[in-house]
Amino acid sequence: MTKNKEISPEQLMYEDQKEFQLHLTERSERREDFYRNIEYFKQNDDMYLDLGINLETRTIDIDTDITSENVSIYKRAIRVLENRDSEAPIKIFISSGGGSVYDGLGLYGAMIECKCPIHTFCEGYAMSMAFVLFLAGDKRDCYQDSVFMMHEVSGGARGKNFEIQDDSKEIDRLNGVLCKIISRHTKKPVSFWKKEIKYSDKFYTKTMAKKLGIV
Repeated sequence: MTKNKEISPEQLMYEDQKEFQLHLTERSERREDFYRNIEYFKQNDDMYLDLGINLETRTIDIDTDITSENVSIYKRAIRVLENRDSEAPIKIFISSGGGSVYDGLGLYGAMIECKCPIHTFCEGYAMSMAFVLFLAGDKRDCYQDSVFMMHEVSGGARGKNFEIQDDSKEIDRLNGVLCKIISRHTKKPVSFWKKEIKYSDKFYTKTMAKKLGIV
């Protein structure tokens, strides 16, 4: 008679061995990712300070266009700060005209999923994707003369007819995603935001932003 192997409580949460092994692999990758982040910042002090990231004061300045390169750095900084202290706030100062929607959504996800309280502050302007990132803050504020702007996703489709149609569908999908995000953080429903940003840029002062629940 063979003795049954002891099963951990963690393993009982998974239906089969394959799923459990996948969980262990993902957990190991997350741990390795964390240590890579730490090592990355140790070796790149000057670069991340130039990007406006200060791990000591737990502040991040987003004062340029949103790109895959700087979003990658911002996400690493958020992970490091979260692992250092998951209860202390991270302050993100924004003065940006926006940029890549896909990369911006990646950063938005990192901000929303972070266990730390996120405080966003609009220093000059938060437009387009930067406007969406501003809304990810648990606490949000701005200067008296700061300006916000939102509009529909823009694209420059080229190619065959079916390719242009596919791009158009993707733009419509992204507009829907962004309007849902904006609605989630403000006082207005998705239908309002879809109509509000359709066809033109919409600008908001601090007073207007307060009424809409942006600030």
